[in-house]
Amino acid sequence: MTRAKFLAALLVAGLAAGCASQPATVGAYGDPWVDRDRVAAVEREARRTGVEVRWVNPPTRRDARS
Repeated sequence: MTRAKFLAALLVAGLAAGCASQPATVGAYGDPWVDRDRVAAVEREARRTGVEVRWVNPPTRRDARS
């Protein structure tokens, strides 16, 4: 019985450590390769026309300018 409790505790600790070590996701504006000027222009036009934009693959640029 003691071995089963130990294995259960080890499993719980492993799962907790795995969840805690996941990196935070980077939003569309946090990625240095996202073309922020293009995103801003599209979102500005969307607001003007009443359209909702959901970025799945935001536009990127070739250099990493911020």
